[in-house]
Amino acid sequence: MQVQRWLRHTVPGFDQLSDAERSAIRDFSLLWSLFEGTVLATSANANSIVGAVNALRDQGRLTLAPFRRAIEHFRQRYYDGQNFTPAFEHLNLRGGDNRPLVEAFVSGGAIDEAETLAGLLIITYRLRKARGPAGCDMHPAYTFR
Repeated sequence: MQVQRWLRHTVPGFDQLSDAERSAIRDFSLLWSLFEGTVLATSANANSIVGAVNALRDQGRLTLAPFRRAIEHFRQRYYDGQNFTPAFEHLNLRGGDNRPLVEAFVSGGAIDEAETLAGLLIITYRLRKARGPAGCDMHPAYTFR
């Protein structure tokens, strides 16, 4: 595949990923685009994410079970049990990114499942924006592994 070849030669570390990891990046890009285009009505931002998650909660359709590994991963990556890690600042949260909600999620202080999922998805959104197209690293603080 031409795109895969280009990424291996252009993106540092991409050639060291396993086929499963490269597939996960490809699948994530597709799924996030679908999520953003349908659930968020092509308007991805913290407010639309919170609104979509709250709608799931209000409909009784919110469950965190599929997200447990991601929740644990991001909490460990961005909070050391007492303080936010340097990697947290590299999320480059902007004024509209609902930093208090993201901090509550990362530190384990989220009030309910909706806040937890919204915090996770806002981080995912920020990583997607920071990495750029096809998951390419745009900042050295982000690594594939």
